[in-house]
Amino acid sequence: MTQATVKITAAGFNPNPVVVGFVEIVGEPAPQCQITWQNTTTVVQDATSSDGGQTFTTGPIQPGQSSLPITFSFSSQFLREIPYSSTASGLTGTVSIVDQFIKLSPEPFPVKL
Repeated sequence: MTQATVKITAAGFNPNPVVVGFVEIVGEPAPQCQITWQNTTTVVQDATSSDGGQTFTTGPIQPGQSSLPITFSFSSQFLREIPYSSTASGLTGTVSIVDQFIKLSPEPFPVKL
């Protein structure tokens, strides 16, 4: 599982966007990644998706602390942008999901002896 950390600074989210890539293999479970937000400011922050937190929300993150990991699971999305913000400070960011679709043959490759 891919893991990433986004730092919340007074200047904004870093990195922004946070880009995570998946390799999807037909017949395998959907790939996943976990993102953790780390608050480096002196005020309580959060990261909440722009759909009102339906996709994800970290909840309040105390200064100097990190959120619990948020798990993203995607299948055949190729590229998906998830905008989010901190309701405490108005900072904005984006999670960019890049999916590379791979189909493996269920049949073994022929071997010539």
